[in-house]
Amino acid sequence: MTLAEVMISVLILGISSQVGLQGWTRTAQAATAADQLDQQRIQIEQRLLITRRVLATAPVVDRHCRFNGDAVDAALEALPVDSGITARLEPDPVIDGLWFTVALGPLQRRQ
Repeated sequence: MTLAEVMISVLILGISSQVGLQGWTRTAQAATAADQLDQQRIQIEQRLLITRRVLATAPVVDRHCRFNGDAVDAALEALPVDSGITARLEPDPVIDGLWFTVALGPLQRRQ
């Protein structure tokens, strides 16, 4: 093998190693981002589950309307505050009810 052939093969090996390493790095970053998104989804689902349990066991203010806005606000204020999670309670005049919205980063759920 000549010196030129050796230099070209070393160059090809170096470039292919760099491209392979970049591919692995991007894959690792994508896996980390997917894991973080999954953790955020789990946190939102846990918050919704806690909210449902609190509202199911909350005292009934009016037997005709279990979800009185003031009573729901009072029940939800007793919940611990999670960092990064935002929770809003909004009236919905169309269905004459309430929307409870939980958001964390790009994720949002309503019930």
